[in-house]
Amino acid sequence: MLNFLLNNINMEQINNNHFEDNSLKEEFKNIKQQLETKDEDLEKLRNLTSVIANQQKTENNDLPVDIQTGRIDMDEYVAEGIYKKEEVDGTKETIRQLEDKWLKKITSNNVREQAQQEINGEKFELLALSTLYKFLHNKFIIIRSARYDDVDNSVDTIIFDKNTGNIVCTLDEGGSYFGAYAEEKKSDTLEKNQKGGARLKYGLILTQGSEGKKYVKGGSVKNIPLFDLFLGYENIRKHLPELSLDLSQISDIEKNLFVYFMREVNDQILEMKHQELNIPTELQQSANNFKSQIEQLYPNIFYTEKSDIVRKKRVLKANYYLNLQPITNDKDRDSFREKVP
Repeated sequence: MLNFLLNNINMEQINNNHFEDNSLKEEFKNIKQQLETKDEDLEKLRNLTSVIANQQKTENNDLPVDIQTGRIDMDEYVAEGIYKKEEVDGTKETIRQLEDKWLKKITSNNVREQAQQEINGEKFELLALSTLYKFLHNKFIIIRSARYDDVDNSVDTIIFDKNTGNIVCTLDEGGSYFGAYAEEKKSDTLEKNQKGGARLKYGLILTQGSEGKKYVKGGSVKNIPLFDLFLGYENIRKHLPELSLDLSQISDIEKNLFVYFMREVNDQILEMKHQELNIPTELQQSANNFKSQIEQLYPNIFYTEKSDIVRKKRVLKANYYLNLQPITNDKDRDSFREKVP
């Protein structure tokens, strides 16, 4: 009798917990949907992402991209015979389980905060995608990872070289410079690079058809350098209205962001050289090749100068770093400095 009562109590507690979890998930979903509906910046970024996805799909007809989200479309891997439907269905179930695990962190006290945080994270990812695309689309495909590689492999953005057919790097974007979150992300990224870099179940490869024409298709890829990009969301929120759906229009905030992104990546590439980190040579070489390609496009982008010069002469504007011609003369360089207020 005692065992019967205990079992009933345990089952009642499990059912109550299950009900509470589902109730919080539903509340989270509803709050997030309400916030998204009112968020004009999010709508603008999603529209811009769709424009970019359409453009890249037009240029590369076999690119497995969802033109609404800009993500790699896992179902395309079934249509192309790369994976069986059961395998992709299993992947989707893994995503559901991982997302459920994340949702367990939500409480009745932080549900609204978590919903807004997830929206801000998406906006940062989409802003990074559109910024990188506007500056790099001639040489690279810039695409959001498949949902599986996002939640399981911590890859948000993929940069694919159109000429070599290599994924030259992957990016994991975060919303804060500081705190335990940032430190944990940096530690995870370092560990992944030490073990050979990012792995993508839903990656991209360059292949050749029967007529000798090269085209992009889906495939599993590994040994890719992974870099972190951190940016306080509040630092850019006020600039989001400046963005244009016209891909030929580049705002000042996008110029500054691109320079910042590339210099952040460069700093992490330089750190890879430290012997005590034991980053595989293949990974370092891939990262350095990407850096060389960026320098070919923007020869001034990694120029640095001592802080006392900056204090004396003022900082250089983004237009200097983005100039397509090398500028090495001090007088010419000084013409790009911010004016003293």
